Amino acid sequence: MDPGLDPATRSVKLRARLPNPNRELRPGMFARGSVVMSERAEAAESRAPIGWVIVGWLSFGTLLTLFVIPSAYTLLARRDRATGTETYEPSPAPEPAALADRFRSPQSRREWAQRR
Repeated sequence: MDPGLDPATRSVKLRARLPNPNRELRPGMFARGSVVMSERAEAAESRAPIGWVIVGWLSFGTLLTLFVIPSAYTLLARRDRATGTETYEPSPAPEPAALADRFRSPQSRREWAQRR
């Protein structure tokens, strides 16, 4: 192998001896080759640690999202209610009947669509 990596093309020159009984390959001919790492056992072993890191961080993020952050918000809301510093005032939810009136008849659907 050539000791240098060409940074522009990200390639390395390689010389190999191949059997050529029919003389189909001529001197100076070029070929492109690639190394497939997934067929080797060492490649799978080298990817195992990164897989554990990915699984671990995804699990950690899931636990934070589903349990830790909602618990922290609940504790803060309880503290605010106990001290009387609650600033959040929920708005009243619309009544289902008011929402359903828009879609009772084809005429009301057209009117509602025109107003949008």
